[in-house]
Amino acid sequence: MRDCNPTVTTESDQEVSCNFERDSCSWHTVHLTDAHWHRVKGHGSEYDHTTGQGFFMFLDPTDPPARGQAAVLLTRPQVPLVPKECLSFWYHLYGPQIGTLHLAMRKDGEEDTLLWSRSGTHGNHWHQAWVTLHHQLEVNTKYQLLFEGLRNGYHGTMALDDVAVRPGPCWAPRSCSFEDSDCGFSPGGLGLWKRQGNASGYVPWGPWTDHTTETAQGHYMVVDTSPNVLPKGQVASLTSEEHQPLTQPACLTFWYHLSLHNPGRV
Repeated sequence: MRDCNPTVTTESDQEVSCNFERDSCSWHTVHLTDAHWHRVKGHGSEYDHTTGQGFFMFLDPTDPPARGQAAVLLTRPQVPLVPKECLSFWYHLYGPQIGTLHLAMRKDGEEDTLLWSRSGTHGNHWHQAWVTLHHQLEVNTKYQLLFEGLRNGYHGTMALDDVAVRPGPCWAPRSCSFEDSDCGFSPGGLGLWKRQGNASGYVPWGPWTDHTTETAQGHYMVVDTSPNVLPKGQVASLTSEEHQPLTQPACLTFWYHLSLHNPGRV
């Protein structure tokens, strides 16, 4: 029998990496509202990422909303062993009222640090995400990770699966269409680059459609180079995260779009 003393933890209780096939590992739901994450077995159109027939964490939007819309999935306190770790996970956001999924880090006496966030429907399939966790080892402070699902109605589902942590920073993805995120690219210089789409039907500047989908619903990175925004001689850079070292030469391809009116140089 398992020791039910709350001060006693098992090896499974300390596992952040989890495919949820055996149990929920270190992850547990926080009972602050009536909305809860549930470990469920895939069936029909709801399938897990690991095997297609296994278990995953699921947020049912029809759970009673009496005490709030947020559902929190939290790890037990973790002791950092290295300065940087790479957290990867698969998420599923589908439905017209899906709301928002947050990932944050929690430390005693501090505000939660938002690490990652996605809103709205992302199609009826799984997506992978990566986040680099930064730790201050000399402080010797434990941390917790939490996923928070914020509902926006009753039509849509959220799910999580195959959470994994490894030592070292996350490598930049080998390709990026900017459809799901900015892929870790960070603006520099005057910091004017931003991820943009035209789903609203109006953008102040930039292409009306992206290259990937060739529709207004697609996304791309854009910078306004007009003189009043980016003065002559100033730069706006866009830098990726660190890439895994190459074992052989590779070819970099990209698509670019320059306006007709003195766009400057790329």
